[in-house]
Amino acid sequence: AGTAAGTTVLTAVPTFPDAGCKFIYAYGDTAPVATPGTVLTDWNDFVNGATYQIASGKKVTVAMVNVSTFAVTGSGNATVVAAT
Repeated sequence: AGTAAGTTVLTAVPTFPDAGCKFIYAYGDTAPVATPGTVLTDWNDFVNGATYQIASGKKVTVAMVNVSTFAVTGSGNATVVAAT
């Protein structure tokens, strides 16, 4: 949970993306799918350890993508717990 109501802090492991990659994220009522090899161009840039305004109970997926092709190289998801 974040420090302000309705916020959460998201972290990913590994802490930094592989060389030539970056982290992106999306969320919803169900966990967005990020299958390796899939191209994702409409997700948001992710900053590890940053505070996000996402409601409790939403499902968030963080994916690592190649910066040239936006092809997924790995991903994970979790249920958000936001501050109240």
